[in-house]
Amino acid sequence: MGTFLTQADRLVSYAEQRIDWEYLCESAFAMAHAAVCYYRTLFYVYHGFEADTCDVQILHHRSRTFSGELPLLFESNESRSIHTEQILANARYDPKFLIMPGELIQHPNRVRKPGELVTGLCKKRIALYERRAR
Repeated sequence: MGTFLTQADRLVSYAEQRIDWEYLCESAFAMAHAAVCYYRTLFYVYHGFEADTCDVQILHHRSRTFSGELPLLFESNESRSIHTEQILANARYDPKFLIMPGELIQHPNRVRKPGELVTGLCKKRIALYERRAR
């Protein structure tokens, strides 16, 4: 668990440092990969086997029952909707992906939130497994 969550945290930090014109796509890709690492770790801890996809939208949808907070993570309370899931999917798969720095700057925190939630959920689940093993 720690291996992939630590790697994902580093990717988000890297992405935050690279939000400028020259590295926008690289930053978005790092955030997208971090989100995949978070969700795949959660999936593995809960199910005991690898997820069959790296698509953030599918992983987010499949993980919605693990916590009441997960389905709300990418919701926006602003009048203008923020489409983090779609941006993460496009950053990984669309070779023509383009985003502006002002738009990208809001997403590292929106990727970090699932990471924090996933870390907490995984720790609780592993503690449950350890209690049951005794």
